[in-house]
Amino acid sequence: GQVAWWLGRVDEHDRQWAEAAQVFRLVPADNPQHAAAVESAARAYQRVFDRERSAGKLDPHAVADAIEWLRQVMVDAHNRPDQAALERQAALWAARFSINDLAGGVPDAEAMLKQTLAASADAPAEWRGEANLLLVTALVERHRYDEAAAMLGNVGAGSPSDLLTLLEKVAAAAAQAAPGQRRSLAQLERQTLATLDALKPRFSAAEERRLDLVRLRALIDDGQQKAALALAEKLAAKYPDEGAVQEDYARLLTQSNEQPLLRTALGRWREIAGRSRAGTPRWFRAQLGMAQTQLALGNRAQARAVVKIVEAGYPQFGPADGKADPQLRAAFLDVLARTEKP
Repeated sequence: GQVAWWLGRVDEHDRQWAEAAQVFRLVPADNPQHAAAVESAARAYQRVFDRERSAGKLDPHAVADAIEWLRQVMVDAHNRPDQAALERQAALWAARFSINDLAGGVPDAEAMLKQTLAASADAPAEWRGEANLLLVTALVERHRYDEAAAMLGNVGAGSPSDLLTLLEKVAAAAAQAAPGQRRSLAQLERQTLATLDALKPRFSAAEERRLDLVRLRALIDDGQQKAALALAEKLAAKYPDEGAVQEDYARLLTQSNEQPLLRTALGRWREIAGRSRAGTPRWFRAQLGMAQTQLALGNRAQARAVVKIVEAGYPQFGPADGKADPQLRAAFLDVLARTEKP
């Protein structure tokens, strides 16, 4: 057992996360380092899953295996009263992976968290905060936004990483939500940002970037156009190669309907289009942005020309080898129709 612990530490030091997770799992339950090994294995798995998710190569079998192992840790610890803390911690990790990394895992995570919380009335406030925060995230994933907002008000604490994940999930939900749901989601975003800002966490550069992007989305979702535009201008300079930020900035400029800002927007859309491969979703959005901005500037002929050029190469206003976005196509046709009005 002790050998496995030290070998795991070596793999951890060498940033061999997949190997570290497997070796830490070999530390037996009667070893003094068992609880620490479970925590280290879970953190190593998180590194692996974060990396694979970013690359679009997350292995669902590996995720399911990690969750199943954590559930077994919970069962083994449940039979030993002195390991209640280990059972609770394993439940957090199993729920976290079920929510973030396993398709269809959210209902099980919700049930597990509720069951563990009900049996952990004497648990430390910090643990209860983390568990409740994960439960809020599960509710968001299940589109129970009002319930999530009510629960978030009583969370009180939570890990900065989980708060950041919650923010990203709320922002993603807001992007696809019906207008009637956006108010609840905007409230959730405000609450989560306030909680996160109060913690004043030390973020890595990658985490800071994630927070910047989701803060911008929160302002946009909340309808705070001026504040969103000011932040977008700063972030566009801070992240010149971040396509999503450049799009948000250009879109906010277009929505301003102020001539100087519209001219800036046109230049931004042209730059985005020039840096995007023709036929990709971002390229189509940039072409649409140019057409809409030209129309807002009163340049009907130029707006029509943009749409016609796109239509000549892509009659469905979408990739030739894929399904066109009906909303994008409708937006192009709307610009075309507006150029024909007297």
